[in-house]
Amino acid sequence: MAWPGWQADFDDASNFLDLFTVSSGNNWGRYANPAFEKALAEAQSDVDLESRGRKLAEAEAMLMHDHAFMPLFYWVTGNLVRRM
Repeated sequence: MAWPGWQADFDDASNFLDLFTVSSGNNWGRYANPAFEKALAEAQSDVDLESRGRKLAEAEAMLMHDHAFMPLFYWVTGNLVRRM
């Protein structure tokens, strides 16, 4: 069991999904699923944003179905904003 943390450095779902590829140095659980790898690779080469989003959602669904990770909690940031 590990307690890793990750913050996205760009606004894209692949920022987190890429962590679970076989070639990732951050794939500490050694998750491996050829169908996941294929869906992610197809999404990376897709220029149609809607189609790409569906492929990324498909890859995410595979991660969830395979129980590739077990989130114990989520970091949140509370911001107090005064409206004028």
